[in-house]
Amino acid sequence: MSSINDRVISRVNMRAGPRTPGDPKKIAAAIANSELKQFTIARRCGVTPAAVSQWKNQVSKPGAINLVRLSRVLGIDVRDLL
Repeated sequence: MSSINDRVISRVNMRAGPRTPGDPKKIAAAIANSELKQFTIARRCGVTPAAVSQWKNQVSKPGAINLVRLSRVLGIDVRDLL
């Protein structure tokens, strides 16, 4: 049985076009409200601290895989970031 995060990422990957999932404001707020430091979030997501900084400052958005990883690291449902 697949988890809700696996089903969401499957649905996201089926979308056509270059759109990246996620609401930049919700992503930025989730990172800002986290008690984790950006470095820790980056390490646990497998990305650079600069990438997390860009997500937080709404310069860029994480791809589908990193969006799911971010939700797991922050302990929230991936749907809260969409």
